[in-house]
Amino acid sequence: TRFPIASSEDLARTYGIASEPVTDLEENLEYMLFQDGAARAEHVVNKPPCRLDLLRLRNVLCLYSGGLVTEDGFLTDIVTTGVHGPNIVRDAGSATIAPGSFSPNDSLEIIETPCLYMDAAYRAAYGHVLVDALPRLWALPHIPEKRFGLFTTAGFKRGYVDELLAGVSKTTPIIRAQSSALCRTLYVPVQPHMLGWYVCSQARAAWRRIEESFHNAGSKNTPRKVYFSRRRFAERRRMVDEERVETLFRDRGFTVLYPEKEPLARQVAVIRGADVLAGHFGS
Repeated sequence: TRFPIASSEDLARTYGIASEPVTDLEENLEYMLFQDGAARAEHVVNKPPCRLDLLRLRNVLCLYSGGLVTEDGFLTDIVTTGVHGPNIVRDAGSATIAPGSFSPNDSLEIIETPCLYMDAAYRAAYGHVLVDALPRLWALPHIPEKRFGLFTTAGFKRGYVDELLAGVSKTTPIIRAQSSALCRTLYVPVQPHMLGWYVCSQARAAWRRIEESFHNAGSKNTPRKVYFSRRRFAERRRMVDEERVETLFRDRGFTVLYPEKEPLARQVAVIRGADVLAGHFGS
């Protein structure tokens, strides 16, 4: 099935209910993006959009594998927001949607509560939710309904995501669908952070609010040099001979921490207080 194409500008005009300007200061932010095991570094100059738009969509099919289909027929990718707006693809076959992720015979969960869309590219991974989804909370003040939720099809089940969300909004419930779901009213904000492309002031403000909410709870006696080890993280992706690596860092004055053994408030305090942080490259 083919879907009509609309530009990001047309979508914002048709479905947009609010927008926020991006400050000029953010245009001067530059950083290095390391790829291929840090063997190659790319110099990135921050190029944010001029504004962030919030779209209000009706009767949206939220696929469990990621992606959105609306009654008007356009399909967005798993991240929902591209470089400067919603990322529109030409047909279902070219989207990042697993084959067979939805069929007309599937039972659908109907979500009547208005929701802010919070799925990320890897919805069950704490890091991707932190980087990809939480910055969209800039849109919270622009949602007109007094009662609404944060919608996800799979994420927010691992790690500390509920605690992170509570740091920004302690009264907004998380609405989790167990399969593909039909949201009667879905708010989709343009993402204020895209790794390798840009970071907007709105993204940093969302992270800062979360950071501040935990700061006082664990800020005493934090080390200045920290190595984050995965050695006691038994689930997966353990590093070979990491005990020897820990010794190398200890001999150089580092404190070795196992993040999964520390409360979230303590982790935030350690990161805030450290001069040097060391850890694994990658997920």
